[in-house]
Amino acid sequence: LKEPEGRETRLLYSRLLLLAGRLDEAQAELNELVAVDPQNTDALFNLSLIEGIRGNVAAQKGFLQELIGIEKEHAQAQASLVEISLIEENYPKAREYFEYVLTVDSKNTVALMGLGNISLKEENNEEALQLFNRILINEPDFSFAYLDRSKARRALGDTLGALADITEAINLDEEYYWNYIDRGRLLIELRRKGDALVDFDKAVEIDSDYFIAYIYRAGLNYEADKINAAIKDYEKVIEKKPDYHFAYGPLGGLYFVTDNWSRSAEMFQNAYEYDNLEYSFILLKALALKQGAMEKEARKYLEGMMKQLPGESWYYTIARYLAGERSEFAAVNAANKEKDKIIKGQMLFYLGNQFLSEGKTIAGLKYIIEARDIKGQEILERKIAHWLLMEDNQQDE
Repeated sequence: LKEPEGRETRLLYSRLLLLAGRLDEAQAELNELVAVDPQNTDALFNLSLIEGIRGNVAAQKGFLQELIGIEKEHAQAQASLVEISLIEENYPKAREYFEYVLTVDSKNTVALMGLGNISLKEENNEEALQLFNRILINEPDFSFAYLDRSKARRALGDTLGALADITEAINLDEEYYWNYIDRGRLLIELRRKGDALVDFDKAVEIDSDYFIAYIYRAGLNYEADKINAAIKDYEKVIEKKPDYHFAYGPLGGLYFVTDNWSRSAEMFQNAYEYDNLEYSFILLKALALKQGAMEKEARKYLEGMMKQLPGESWYYTIARYLAGERSEFAAVNAANKEKDKIIKGQMLFYLGNQFLSEGKTIAGLKYIIEARDIKGQEILERKIAHWLLMEDNQQDE
């Protein structure tokens, strides 16, 4: 490109540079234009775009505010400032802008949607409901207004009204991924989990590269004991979003009951790295290694991790037992004396699995059944015990 002459030509040239990603050159052109004409609003706006691309929000706001001082009604600058206010959660400032727009155009959909969503953020749900109602009076086929109104209705306790709104949004836009995610969540709340699963299936069909639908579908399959289906979904979750650490513990348990011992140990290790106060992951990894005939690796691992465990805790007791540093009698005695039923169930789970690996089938099964049957808070050890005792582990296709 040749160096241009003339204000409009140079402005166009700077835009081409910006589009080409040559930000420094574009900025130099624009700075020269502003130096000659400080009132050049187009140049100021483009300078704000450059700072926005660079992530320099303070400088971006500075150019936008300077522009608004010259031309108060500059729509793009106003919209950019509102977007920044929403990102910064400066809702009063964003509300001020939207309310100003409504004084000029009382039916402005963007302003009504903006105010409605600010009201949702501020938990002013009745106001949000009325704002979305105003939009739908003028635009009865606007799917996003139904979707956002469903959030207000849900917050107000009108779950059936919320469901009707999301369904209408889907009828108007059958290929919008988030409609199915939102309806699936609501169907779970309404205990219609089979219908929720259908919605998450549809979301995956629409966008198989995004991870959210896999998370919800994995959770439903996990809860319903559909082991293979849950494995496939959790594998997709960590493939698409490796830092979603909540998947690693359940996936470790699923691999455990399908005899995939090395992968089970790997998942429990990943889970512990994200949550190093959940000491059960240490014991579960060691148990997976032991079950996979990796006894030396299990003992070496436990010896290295022993200092991480709170002294005199049940974790420490079981770790020493699994590492061969404490007798079977001492471990069983400690479990029998434990008064907390949840903790006792966890201890029996490890004892039972160790007994089974030693060929003590009757005692091992007895402890695993006890671990499964103790009531209370849902824990991974209880879920694994439940799966181990299921007929054929329900190996679904």
